[in-house]
Amino acid sequence: MDLVDDLLHSVYDHIYILDLVKLRLVSKRWDALALDHPNYWRNLFLRATTPGAIQFFFSRLSRSHRRPIDVHVVFPDDENVAVAQDPEHYRAVYTVVATHMDHITSLNLCGPVHHCSDIFGVVRHAAPLLNDLTVNLQLPCRGADAQRQDITLPGDLLHDFAPFLRIIFLHNVILDAYSPPCVACVTKASVVYTGGFEVTIPHLPTWFSKATALAMGGSLSIESASPQSTRSWQAIEDFTFHNNVAWWHVYSLAGCGHRVRYFDWGFDMLDSVHQRLTGSLSYSRRRERVLSDCGIREHHLWRKEVVR
Repeated sequence: MDLVDDLLHSVYDHIYILDLVKLRLVSKRWDALALDHPNYWRNLFLRATTPGAIQFFFSRLSRSHRRPIDVHVVFPDDENVAVAQDPEHYRAVYTVVATHMDHITSLNLCGPVHHCSDIFGVVRHAAPLLNDLTVNLQLPCRGADAQRQDITLPGDLLHDFAPFLRIIFLHNVILDAYSPPCVACVTKASVVYTGGFEVTIPHLPTWFSKATALAMGGSLSIESASPQSTRSWQAIEDFTFHNNVAWWHVYSLAGCGHRVRYFDWGFDMLDSVHQRLTGSLSYSRRRERVLSDCGIREHHLWRKEVVR
């Protein structure tokens, strides 16, 4: 690149994707530079509400040329969003994402529960560069459709090959008794179920055999460790609990975790925490900006944290 190209490239570093698209219209030279700039192809976010949004996502994805990319796909669980209900549209997206699994470093797939077979089809592919994975199935009220769908995580997750996988978030996905080989090196995991009925999950310190940070939430029943288990809850250093699982931790695992965070709880739990947790405690309630589950907009929440 010459000096002008260098200057344009530096300017593109600070331009949002929609403005970058507009600059493509200036000239062929600006267009070529924009298409090859990492802001165009590196971090790919699709909120699939129209066929045009999907085509734009395909265009950006094709410019990655097998270079490392982050992919975040959201299909709103809304009957009025046609592309989320039409298999022709949503299956095309999952099929294309699957063909790029060999160079995706971060993957987040969020869709209605009836997309589960297609989402699981994507995450059955080997992912040699993948560092973090999120699978989020959106359940309707009371999880009625979930009972008609097989939402069990595939046993051949990532084709048993994801050597760099360290972070995994599984929302409204049921875990099998045996963990897939590809999660053997995961250090941070989140398991949440928000359906209308309780599901049983395995003993997580064993399932995620290297995890030191663990988040849980929703309607979960947690199995006890088997006599052959070589790892206990004491191995988890950092806990985050949402909803009813917070009470389970207070009553069952009061001595575990150097750092414990509870969301969506009241001061009655604080009394139980002080009674049951040992060591020095600090309590904080602070406002944070966080991205919503669907990655659409930012909002605020109050977080209450107890640190031993």
